[in-house]
Amino acid sequence: MINEKSEIETKIQKSFNKIIGIDESGCSNFVGPVVVAAVVLPDTIPCPVNDCKQLTDNQLQKIYQTLRATVECHYEIVPASECDKELMKSEYNHIKKLCHKLNPEVVLIDYHSIPDKFHYLQYGVEKGDQICWSIAAASVVAKYIHDDYMKRLSTKYPEFNLVSNRGSMGQQLFNLTLEHGLTPEHRKNWVYSMAKKRGIDISTFKSYK
Repeated sequence: MINEKSEIETKIQKSFNKIIGIDESGCSNFVGPVVVAAVVLPDTIPCPVNDCKQLTDNQLQKIYQTLRATVECHYEIVPASECDKELMKSEYNHIKKLCHKLNPEVVLIDYHSIPDKFHYLQYGVEKGDQICWSIAAASVVAKYIHDDYMKRLSTKYPEFNLVSNRGSMGQQLFNLTLEHGLTPEHRKNWVYSMAKKRGIDISTFKSYK
């Protein structure tokens, strides 16, 4: 668990007041949105956090609730239709929306930085969700919101077992998509690409009814 600020956060906070960490959840899924979250680095760390992938559902929920009660958190939902067209561009645009809302002095982003026009000092931190408290906290917020979204989708599309597979296109979800069809929440071009790699005619896929 990360229970203190990282070296880079501590160093930056000596010169700047408002620093935010950013991370996302759902990037590699074939169903559902990407959630991008931002957490403002506080003066005092309110709770230990960790890369969301290392947390149980109970740990995730408890940390999320503490974060929402103690620090400034925001998120943006990137719809599946946008992810299907240009994932990274869409993700970057929603990161920019978060930054315009929060107006930070420094932006810390997990793994990558935004390559095009961006009006904020930024650092892409490799393995940032394992190093930086603010990025790990953002990963918790993003995953909690994403998981909650998938739970609600599961009630709408129960045939796809989205609570357990979270929209990740493993064999189970691929077979269920072949059987039940493509919903508006499917990233259709991604599904078609996988089908082609497996030698499956994309005309096999029908629309969900």
